[in-house]
Amino acid sequence: FRQRRIDPADGCAYTQAEFEKEYGSACPEWEAAVAEGLEHDENAEKARESYWKCLQLNPLDTDAGVSLCTLLSVYQRHRELHQACSHITTAAEAASTSGQSIVLRHLWAFRLQGFHSLRHGRYQDAARCLQTCHRFRDCAPTTAAGSTGYALARAYEGQRLFSMAVAEYRVLQADKIECESDENARLRTVASKHGEAACLLKMAEDGCQEQAVHPTMTPSLQETLSRVRQNTEASAALAADLVKTDVDFEPAWSLLANARLLLARLKYASPCSQAVPTDVSPSDNVSSKGDFSAPLPVSVSRLCFQAVRAADEAVRSGRRHINCLRQKGDVALACAHLVSRDETSSFFSEAVAAFEEVRTTLDLNMPRIKSPSKKASRTAAAAHARYDLARAHFSRYSSNPEGQEADRSTAEKLCREAVKLLPQQPLFWNLLACASGEDLPNKRLWCVNRALQLDPSCFAAWCNLGWILLLYGQPDTARMAFDKAAALEPKAWQPWLGRGLSLLRTSYGNMTHEAKCSIEKAYTQSQAPAPALMSLMAHCFYQPRQY
Repeated sequence: FRQRRIDPADGCAYTQAEFEKEYGSACPEWEAAVAEGLEHDENAEKARESYWKCLQLNPLDTDAGVSLCTLLSVYQRHRELHQACSHITTAAEAASTSGQSIVLRHLWAFRLQGFHSLRHGRYQDAARCLQTCHRFRDCAPTTAAGSTGYALARAYEGQRLFSMAVAEYRVLQADKIECESDENARLRTVASKHGEAACLLKMAEDGCQEQAVHPTMTPSLQETLSRVRQNTEASAALAADLVKTDVDFEPAWSLLANARLLLARLKYASPCSQAVPTDVSPSDNVSSKGDFSAPLPVSVSRLCFQAVRAADEAVRSGRRHINCLRQKGDVALACAHLVSRDETSSFFSEAVAAFEEVRTTLDLNMPRIKSPSKKASRTAAAAHARYDLARAHFSRYSSNPEGQEADRSTAEKLCREAVKLLPQQPLFWNLLACASGEDLPNKRLWCVNRALQLDPSCFAAWCNLGWILLLYGQPDTARMAFDKAAALEPKAWQPWLGRGLSLLRTSYGNMTHEAKCSIEKAYTQSQAPAPALMSLMAHCFYQPRQY
């Protein structure tokens, strides 16, 4: 072709048979010229076929590979794009024994495949490709080195290799990448700090789950709890530093809210949490401002107040997006169960207000949606919004011994609306059974049985069934329901408490050995036992020579 100076635009005039007849065999240059001519004539489908033939003959043809991947990217053929990159990178890795220059010439394919795999959740494949790019970053520094390192950290995070992800994020913060502007460096630092804080928080949450699996306090568990607290405090410090730099950075506010909530839970679960004096002044309220960069408070109440304030800032900076409002409601509702009874009203009010705004926003936007698929997803979101709001109302009703009947009736009404919009959700039926009046046992049993028909492995429904049966005088059947719940969630304390109470009811109030063991296990499983459970434990040991 070069000798005869054939224009690539006229390459499609040759057929493969004519070329093989004249030159002896097909070659990748002929296929590439044909593909260029077809692409010049805007015949993308045949150009794609010719580029593929060229790569099959010579997978290391850089120009043909770049042209094919560009063509596939323009026409959004993502699956085929991944196949092309995989074909090129496999050949480059196989030929890399002769020298690293082959891999260097095809780093674009490794990077493209890594980003594509990361976008589609193939984290292990993404990490493999991005590690290759990262290994040669000193040989070929580019402006994309920062984004490649950030993507590699995200791939580690997707594989739950949080320690490796944190190390990569810290390398990104320390690196001075050539050919990078000040604005790109600032954005890379912000993104890496946020990623490091998120990984530290996830490591802390995993440590909390390990504590729940092994509730008995041992030296190794004490070390785990210390590491959990250190990671959570480091995550909160990074998030506070980010919001101090940019007060409108919504992800950092959300992360700070979750970190403060986890610290409050850790403090609440510690044996000395009740002995720490509160540092919440009477003038404090949930929506008041505060300095998040100050030293961490020592009381559960202060941590809860700051968690809700951070969630409120996330709502402001996120322009009242429904995800931010939903997070604020969840944080406020969780905090309401950690503070004293005198302080719960403000948290419940914040949760109800946030979930109510989510429901109102979704209902207002519903008539504007015309697409059937979008309308179905928005209907499911509206059903979940009603469920969240019902959960907040019922929690406020059940937390107060003299709970307002209006909260219970509102929760029941919202659950009815939720099951009407999305009848296949078992949790909706389970909450409807809880919110129904105690004078309607058949209705409550029918609702909880409906939840178990939809999902026989629903732990909450089995627990609820046990409490309903125990309430209406069927302790033997209730114990069977609690046994099923304990089999589904062995580390939960609620089924063991219900089992012990069922055995107490069966033995007419006499403390049997089996009932005592069940209640002891409930106490052991609970990280922060409720006062009622602690008084029941006192009753268990109120026997001769067991004071």
